[in-house]
Amino acid sequence: RDLEIRGAGSILGEVQSGHIAAVGFDLYTELVAQAVSEMEGRQVTDERPPEVRIDLPVDAHIPETYVADQEVRHEAYRRLAAATTNDDVDDVLAEWTDRFGDLPDEAGSLISLARLRVEAIRVGLDEVTMGFDDGLDPDSEARVMTARCGDVTVVNVYVPNGRAIADPHMAYKLHWLAELKERAREWAADGAQVALCGDWNIAHAEADLKNWKSNKKTAGFLPNERAWLTDLYNTGTFVDVVRALHPGVEGPY
Repeated sequence: RDLEIRGAGSILGEVQSGHIAAVGFDLYTELVAQAVSEMEGRQVTDERPPEVRIDLPVDAHIPETYVADQEVRHEAYRRLAAATTNDDVDDVLAEWTDRFGDLPDEAGSLISLARLRVEAIRVGLDEVTMGFDDGLDPDSEARVMTARCGDVTVVNVYVPNGRAIADPHMAYKLHWLAELKERAREWAADGAQVALCGDWNIAHAEADLKNWKSNKKTAGFLPNERAWLTDLYNTGTFVDVVRALHPGVEGPY
């Protein structure tokens, strides 16, 4: 791609005719500045914004029906990709609205992702993802949101409600939990410090419920669900933070 931008020749030469239109004036002048610095033996600083991986199941792009010209569309993407603050995103939004009209839903989602990205940059996140990478697609009831910062991974989960032992939802819940356990072990095996939090829809021990006897046959306190948490804790990798900090407290849930 770099050779395409440079025309496989000197970026300062006449062969660059048309490249401003191809890559945008700001990017072109940035490339020229880099070339001049290299020729003069000065260190070239990389001022691109930090890379943040954002993988969310949303339709976010600039439709051709909104910006028909491919080169203009690429320039619009480049401007948004360079944004590192909400003010930058506001400027891009104002420019798009002024030049192309009201945003379609897909472009609006792209702006929202850009705001998420600048916030991730502000707090130092490296990655924000949703769901499992192996194709298990959590539905509206079961969600997994992961944020990574260096060697710290925070995973927010919304575990499905199993309802009853024979209910199909319980089979789905147990399958979902098995997938989550494997993924949690992979996260921990990578050397990351992992915090699993969210809405578990499971109570582990009798001390966790105020009226545990009346819930013995209730989804969320069934033996196989509780065994899942026991197995997770027995790996030695994960601990129940509430129990670790308040071992004598009964019925916190």
